[in-house]
Amino acid sequence: MIKKEYTFFDLDSTLYKGHNGYVIYDFSDYLHSRNMFSNTQLENMNLIRKQYSAGQMDRTSFALGTIKAYYKGIALSSYGDISEMAQKFWEDTIDIAWFHYSVELVELLGKYTTTVLISGSPLEILRYIHKYINFDQVYATEGTLNAGIYTGEFDLTKELATYEAKERLINSEFSDIDRDRSFAFGDSESDIPLLNKVNPANAFVIGKGKELRLWAKKQDWKLFRHEDNIIEAVTHIARERFNNLL
Repeated sequence: MIKKEYTFFDLDSTLYKGHNGYVIYDFSDYLHSRNMFSNTQLENMNLIRKQYSAGQMDRTSFALGTIKAYYKGIALSSYGDISEMAQKFWEDTIDIAWFHYSVELVELLGKYTTTVLISGSPLEILRYIHKYINFDQVYATEGTLNAGIYTGEFDLTKELATYEAKERLINSEFSDIDRDRSFAFGDSESDIPLLNKVNPANAFVIGKGKELRLWAKKQDWKLFRHEDNIIEAVTHIARERFNNLL
């Protein structure tokens, strides 16, 4: 089997900055301001986030609870209307969407690897992300449609917000990976399957997530804060991996 080079990216709080680090929350606020999102479900989402931030909810419950509330929030909306708003969302918020390194980092590794976005965020938002940051492949959570209308539900087999879901995807779709010439970037426990898939020297944990940072130290993964010069560090490692071709 021919081994291939990949770079796996998480999105929220890894590449996506926005107003609060989660595109699903920013898009829900955006829809709500245009009377296209349930007030009850927006309040529910904000409560879930507050409980998670306070340590009253684990990562899986936070992720699945947020997705559930989001799809209930857009219930009875058409796929076309949500798609149109997703395009407008990116146009209106792109100036604050990314951390200072995000676009350059994806472009840098895209020259030498297949760039793969694996996100728990809804696919209907991310379909248009390629206009602003170019991934070769995008995997994301999908909601349930009936005759082009969102039912308010989502298929648990198609969510990609949890550790278990990302692990299934990574193991089923990327068995041909060259670990020494592949990279991974994440910020939370659900990204561990991405980070485990590559050589530890090429695994980057970004942000302040305490539990993942402790795990990262045990695994010898790279630890960075958002304000650090990530591009310089990745360029140095990539030059070694790709025989100074960068």
